[in-house]
Amino acid sequence: MIDETSLWTFCDPLTTPVRDLVERDQVERIETDFLAQHDAVDQQHKFAGLLRHTLAHDFRDLLGWDRKKKQFYFLPTPGGVARKFRYLGAKQKTQADVVSVYQKSKGEGPIDYVRHHSFHPRFERLADQWYLIINPSYYFTSDGARALNYPDALLSGKKRLDTNSTVRGQVIMWHRLLSGLEFEDAGELLAPDTKTDRIIKFGDPPSIELPKSVPEDVWGAKAQKSRNPSGSNEQGSFDL
Repeated sequence: MIDETSLWTFCDPLTTPVRDLVERDQVERIETDFLAQHDAVDQQHKFAGLLRHTLAHDFRDLLGWDRKKKQFYFLPTPGGVARKFRYLGAKQKTQADVVSVYQKSKGEGPIDYVRHHSFHPRFERLADQWYLIINPSYYFTSDGARALNYPDALLSGKKRLDTNSTVRGQVIMWHRLLSGLEFEDAGELLAPDTKTDRIIKFGDPPSIELPKSVPEDVWGAKAQKSRNPSGSNEQGSFDL
């Protein structure tokens, strides 16, 4: 991560391709805990930014990043577009169409748009532990690569159809992906070298017990009238 005139990285820059861009006598090693547990808010923001950039690097072959919308999204399959992700759900093995192609005519004709599962990330420190807070969403492209010019109507329409269980399932899916818990016979989503060089490791998400569940009739279309249709009230957090 570049911050003004400084380069922040978890790797020794003198052993990476950026070695020719830094002044060798200005390279300083700082303990990770010094930044992670720093009391200054600006230092916490720098560390959160470094974590976000590192997450993008760790999953560079699978997730894209939209700087304007500040969200990660599933990339299309190499040589194709549609993509499935198989993982262990709350109770059984399942799969999700994480990149879906929609054509102008059903089953034929040119592509109308492509919908990608996505999430807005936010790294925050709670007490002495850092967490990734996930807000599931969707990302729309015209062909799998180019962002759709006017996706708001599609996004709000899809959000209105999502139920509590739908968003919960998405949170579980993202946790399985980021923690590397896709089931063995799902095939290799990432190349072996990208799995072994991941810098950020995720633990189990925190859980709480509630005496009652959220009624679906207050989560769906009726509840949409009282909140932003393009946003979601459901979030998940994973500790690092």
